Amino acid sequence: MNIFELLKRDHEKILKSFEELEDAGGEVSGKQDAGQDKLFAGLKQELESHMEGEEEIFYAELREEEDTRALVLESYEEHHVVKALLSELEGMPKDEYWIAKLSVLRENAKHHIAKEEDDVFEEAQEILSEDQSRSMGKRMAEFKKEQMTHK
Repeated sequence: MNIFELLKRDHEKILKSFEELEDAGGEVSGKQDAGQDKLFAGLKQELESHMEGEEEIFYAELREEEDTRALVLESYEEHHVVKALLSELEGMPKDEYWIAKLSVLRENAKHHIAKEEDDVFEEAQEILSEDQSRSMGKRMAEFKKEQMTHK
């Protein structure tokens, strides 16, 4: 599996996790819910592992290329916003403010995914050979597997 296929699969999983979390308590419950906590913890782990892998494997390679440098720097900043929102959400009670912040996180993630798949992937496919993209996909899969077993 090449890096583009793997990242798209991750993106689908992340978006599905948002849907599951919203279905489990998308309306304001005003109380802590163990199901919501578990779903949020899974979403957080998936997002953090995905972003770290992208930054260390995918973006690190593309950052050095003139054609993708600006897009990659913007992607790093979008990751920064997602990380900040995840951190804030983790310590909040599950109330209407939490739901609002989760909605902002979801919209940021959706925007980032769309921009990455439309713009970054298009430019990266011009730069990376098929062998490079397969190698990066393999490294990313190994990285994520290691991350998920150690957290």
